[in-house]
Amino acid sequence: MGDQPHIIGLIDQLLDETADKPNLQEKIFDLRDALFQAQQLSQQHALKIKTLEETVDKLKSPAHRVGTVLGIGEGGLYRLVVGGTEYQTAASPEILEKEILQPGDQVALNEGFVAIAKLPKPDQGPIARIMTRLADGQWLVTGQSSNSETLVLNHSDLETESLKEGDEVILDPNQRVILARLPKRKSGVVVEDDLEQVDWSKVGGQSHVIEEVRKVIEYPILHKDILKTMEYQLPKGFLFYGPPGCGKTLIGRAILSDIIRQLKDKESNQELEGRFIHVKGPEILNMWLGESERKVREIFKKARDYKEKGRVPFIFIDEAESILGTRQAMRGNNINNTLVPMFCAEMDGIQSLRDAVVILATNRPDLIDPAILRPGRIDRKIKVGRPNREDCNAILKVYLKPNLPREHENLDQMTQPFLDALFRKSSRQE
Repeated sequence: MGDQPHIIGLIDQLLDETADKPNLQEKIFDLRDALFQAQQLSQQHALKIKTLEETVDKLKSPAHRVGTVLGIGEGGLYRLVVGGTEYQTAASPEILEKEILQPGDQVALNEGFVAIAKLPKPDQGPIARIMTRLADGQWLVTGQSSNSETLVLNHSDLETESLKEGDEVILDPNQRVILARLPKRKSGVVVEDDLEQVDWSKVGGQSHVIEEVRKVIEYPILHKDILKTMEYQLPKGFLFYGPPGCGKTLIGRAILSDIIRQLKDKESNQELEGRFIHVKGPEILNMWLGESERKVREIFKKARDYKEKGRVPFIFIDEAESILGTRQAMRGNNINNTLVPMFCAEMDGIQSLRDAVVILATNRPDLIDPAILRPGRIDRKIKVGRPNREDCNAILKVYLKPNLPREHENLDQMTQPFLDALFRKSSRQE
């Protein structure tokens, strides 16, 4: 008797019976309006209560385990792996009505380990590197932080034709299935690999150094046939040492520019390019274990990739003593104890100058580990000393270009007074 239609009917009946009493009817109208407002509020509160009850039910419901499908099992069941443990379980009909589960699919499992829902393929997961593909279609991969190898499957949606050794892939959380290919990452090392053309005329002075550099680097590359006939063992690497600011990097760029120019004329290949991979030693150092070694591997891999593309790569490592210093005999964790062997291994992988030219530059050659400087790795040591008076005069002529305003037309009239003051000995020096 207390339902809403019955109450509205009683109000309408009262309105009919009190038609001759307008004051009373006004109060009845107010009562009806209040009833309608109370009814709307009641409906809103009921909806909120229902929503809260549904939320509470969800919060009270048990969590679903997430598993990875490995394939078809026996008796119409599926093989799943959850937390490293394999199970053979059923799938709910709602899933199978839509599609058949494939290896690598992620599914939600109830308390009875029955697959009740198919989940979207995750975009994150452990990263592994492909070692090889086996005849049965499985993949041999290795993790990023260990030397262990694992056999894995690939997801049915993954395009596998272009996968090759060394590619990085994303695995499922259980590390049993390849889900996706990881895009190639940019190296964390700040590497300048563009060759800025530097002519020998831009190198002021250092004539004896230039002559020696051309003999030990340029001639073996340009006249490799003659040296091969003579069974001459080509060098692999070079050490430029001397005070800072004396032109070690500039000479390295100039020798590569000259080699590329002469090779273009000799081989009639105007498309030949050189790559000057300039690395600053301290930028290789990293606080995380294994990161510095990885950067060294990436530098040499970059050079090998350029060589495969028909380019001439130069690896120039500045401030080499910061990463290739003498190893310590103590048991503490010294980064040089791992960086030096890694660099030696990469150097041993270079056959000769035809593969890559490795140049180390340092102000302190005495701090570099002897294993780096032995024959077969860094074969030649070239001193780049401070310029003398003639060298300084040549350097000034490089930078005093004809388009600059001058006090005298004759450059010697401008440079000689400066050089006299620069090289004048003080009374204490005398």
